[in-house]
Amino acid sequence: MTRKKRACDSCHRRKIQCDGVLPQCNFCFHNGVTCTFSRILGARKRTPKPSGNSDKDLARRIERIELALDAAQKNLAARILESREADGSETTSPSASSYHPNGQTGDSATASNNATTPDGHKNTGEGLSPATTARKARSAGRPKSSNFGTLHFAGFHVGEISSCNGIPFFSPNGQNWIRSRTGQDPTFEKLLATGPPWHSTKENHAPLRPDDNVCVTTWELPDKALVESCVRAYCSSSFGHAFPIVEPEEFQTTLDLAYEDEGSPLTIEATSAKACLFAFMTFVHHSRMEHVGEIGIDGQLYMSKAWQLIPQIMHQVDVPSFQTLFMLCMSSMFMGDFQRGSVVHALACRVLFMLGGHAQPSQRSTTNNAVYRAERNKWLESHLRQMFWMTYTLDKEVSVRTGLPPSIEDDYCDLTLPQAHRDPQLMVREGAGSLSNTDSTRRAWLGTFPTTLPGDLTLTIIKSKTYRALYSTAALRKSDAELLRDIRELDEELERWRCSVPQPFRPALAFSEDAASSIDKDMDRHIIMKKSIIHFEYHYLSAAIHRASGRCSVWAGGEGVSSSVAITVQASRSTLIYLRAAADGITETAFWLVVFYPMSATLTLFCNILLDPCNAQAEDDLDLLCTIPSLIMSIKKSPLTAKEQAYFQEVNEFFAELTRLARCAIDRISPMRDTEAAMELD
Repeated sequence: MTRKKRACDSCHRRKIQCDGVLPQCNFCFHNGVTCTFSRILGARKRTPKPSGNSDKDLARRIERIELALDAAQKNLAARILESREADGSETTSPSASSYHPNGQTGDSATASNNATTPDGHKNTGEGLSPATTARKARSAGRPKSSNFGTLHFAGFHVGEISSCNGIPFFSPNGQNWIRSRTGQDPTFEKLLATGPPWHSTKENHAPLRPDDNVCVTTWELPDKALVESCVRAYCSSSFGHAFPIVEPEEFQTTLDLAYEDEGSPLTIEATSAKACLFAFMTFVHHSRMEHVGEIGIDGQLYMSKAWQLIPQIMHQVDVPSFQTLFMLCMSSMFMGDFQRGSVVHALACRVLFMLGGHAQPSQRSTTNNAVYRAERNKWLESHLRQMFWMTYTLDKEVSVRTGLPPSIEDDYCDLTLPQAHRDPQLMVREGAGSLSNTDSTRRAWLGTFPTTLPGDLTLTIIKSKTYRALYSTAALRKSDAELLRDIRELDEELERWRCSVPQPFRPALAFSEDAASSIDKDMDRHIIMKKSIIHFEYHYLSAAIHRASGRCSVWAGGEGVSSSVAITVQASRSTLIYLRAAADGITETAFWLVVFYPMSATLTLFCNILLDPCNAQAEDDLDLLCTIPSLIMSIKKSPLTAKEQAYFQEVNEFFAELTRLARCAIDRISPMRDTEAAMELD
């Protein structure tokens, strides 16, 4: 009886025509893969594609993850049982073999303990069962370190997406994978040579000291009336609403101290006040607020002066010292200088801890706060907590963008949210307001909101949990079952947060082109910006949670947690579609903070095109990638600096190469797809 012709496993998975030649078909022969026919035959019902906004979507998503979790647990138990039989080890429980006191996994601990045989000869691994050998190979391939920016996609360590300018760096394995999927050599040499700023000795930042002529009058203060005018503009602006680091009455005391006896020798208190004043003028300059640009502030000059005073203000632990460090950090971020910003941010965190801002008033140590015991009052307590939440939010952003560990450890902080922040109608009231009213009405309106940062505090806490559970050093030692369990729990928590957000601000599970028309571009820009940041944060966090499944060892066997990959891709696609719809409402000040999101999403979509170029969405995703450079450039409306011009040139070169490689991957598979279609017609 003639054998019915059918496609091999590789051709069937890629949905391409298989010639069925034995022992190796044409596709497997030219790609150097084993030609197998081991899949189970049988008709498979097509399941309807779930809609992105279905109420049952979360239940389906959790069910898929639970199935993968159950399979991983069974696989772990089977491997442990086989290991006992093969190695003759004593009976241990799965939990006991998962960890080792010195940080090794159970497998690596067994290998180290059995480094020599009873007769004194070293164990070279010969005679081990195939399953044990495969397990050791998978363990050896595990990453040694990880962070929020590390991208594992479908079992491959593709590279890093946490560079300070947002442009990804492909690992050697990632470049080899790209080469195997496209048939082309990626040309990212220039970008790879640049690296993060702390890996480069090139002087590409502004000097810490001004030029010699300026140093003669380095402590000369700006006109006091000019500073007071800037304070009024700041406090009545949406920028001051988003970053309320300075309060008018409290800051007036700082100004009076800075301008007091300008000609006399500087005391520590006066030095701290002057540094705070210089940092504030720099902060205002980079805010690009209305009317401030007309004044003509020399932001770089004031920044240089503030930097010179940092060694002196370290002797004074007070609120102005913290404000100085925080505003210098934010100014550096607005300039795209994440290296310097992350360093001064760490200093700001330590000063805030000494002030006791990380704890509630009743929990603070009086020893750390002796300087301020005499002037504690209700306002100061509230302001310290407000400064803590600003610093906490910034800390997680710095960690995400640099790939470095956070400076604030959650276990040592009181993360009780402000009472009003838990009001579910907070954002609805916020969206109903208008910043176009008079100053008095505006301040009354702004005063109704206790948390004013562009993002959401609950979402920031979930982000911190995600870093610890999935991307910390301890997370790298987790088994597949533990990793998938954490992914499921974080996904559930993220979905609970999403459902708690009032409808006008609630991010969609999948943001489509049809939903883009729902963005009200007539709202105040601050409201649009807050809504945009919430959407970007949600979709990025959803992708980051499920992207961690790419580290699972099940991918080594050709299978993986496909549902998590699909969620990662959809979240990244939603980020880019939302950017295209809301780019006009994004403030120029936030350019360097926002640009990270599309760059991260771009790499995920690119990898998905390479993984499955036959996907019906591949062409649309490629078209979407082609529009991103112009969207990023549209956010910058003022004349570009030399650094920004160089950055945009790098972005254009990166996207040109990315889209070229994606096109090669699609075109490479097209002839096979066309041949299959022609044969079906025959």
